[in-house]
Amino acid sequence: MALFLSTFVNKVDRKGRVSVPAPFRAAIQGQSFKGIIAFRSYREAAIEACAMDRMERLSDSIDALDQFSEEQDDFASTIFADSHQLPIDGDGRIILRHLLPNAITPVLVFWMTDMALVILLGSSLGYLGLGARPPAAEWGVLIADGKNFMTTAWWISIFPGMAIVVTGLGFSMIGDGLADLLRPQR
Repeated sequence: MALFLSTFVNKVDRKGRVSVPAPFRAAIQGQSFKGIIAFRSYREAAIEACAMDRMERLSDSIDALDQFSEEQDDFASTIFADSHQLPIDGDGRIILRHLLPNAITPVLVFWMTDMALVILLGSSLGYLGLGARPPAAEWGVLIADGKNFMTTAWWISIFPGMAIVVTGLGFSMIGDGLADLLRPQR
């Protein structure tokens, strides 16, 4: 096979396609599968891709490992469990609709987890006096206002604190539920 070394960052067009560089298309011409194998990068927040012959060589190297070793299991699950064959169309593009269902789930879960962290951060800044200014009703400000009355009017601080906890847990649980709901069936 011809050697193709490079990194390309491409944009998705309106039809959900990404162009495959012409030198790479030329390098995979003689292979049985005219397309790429895409999988999630274990180093970067990106999608990596290679040709079928590279996947076959990776499979051979996995076969050389002890079948029940953790190294073999980790290697196989990292590369092969989430990999997808993406054929190249006549225009030299791949269609991402087969790949996006696996990419959307982690993004949504990450977003939901970040929402809980954003609420906690905003409340923390409000408590420290760096967030919203009174008379704006913000949970951190409400907790800070109630800290002087904990012995006589404990509910001034407790209920906003409970609201922060319940909202954070709610976003986390929604993220877990979406992950279970949107996980592609195998």
